[in-house]
Amino acid sequence: MTRETSIYHNVFYEEKNVCNRGRARYQLDLAPIKKFPVSEDFEAAVCVLPKNYDEKAYFNFIEKWGTHIVVEVELGEKKTERSKSSHTDFTKYAMDNIGNTVSVSGGYMGYTASLRVDMNRFRESMSESTKFGKHKVVFTSGGPDMPEPIGLKIGANLRGL
Repeated sequence: MTRETSIYHNVFYEEKNVCNRGRARYQLDLAPIKKFPVSEDFEAAVCVLPKNYDEKAYFNFIEKWGTHIVVEVELGEKKTERSKSSHTDFTKYAMDNIGNTVSVSGGYMGYTASLRVDMNRFRESMSESTKFGKHKVVFTSGGPDMPEPIGLKIGANLRGL
């Protein structure tokens, strides 16, 4: 993205729609009381760890099993629409549609004068009909019939398990 904006001077716009359909969490406060089981694979991996520290063995264990667990997950749908526009096309769009955001500015890329778009004012003036850019990409995750994880909370404090 940095290359696209800094070197090629493209402008991006993203619109995200999120629908939260529920939340599930691991009840860590009950873990010591209910003695939640771990998988047989995890138990076996712990049991073969050497009692004396062995860097390679412990590194391999952490590499496979990690150091954290998911303690909460938000389920739902997420849709992201990303548009890409050249800085020239974007400036023209701003002039034609939200004129009070464009002003004359100093030299730029060898030219003695340039146009400047006040991005704060542009954002404030945007409405649902504000659409620019030709190269649109849409990312979706989940749906009404099949919600997917759209947010995670990770935990590492597993004392008492």
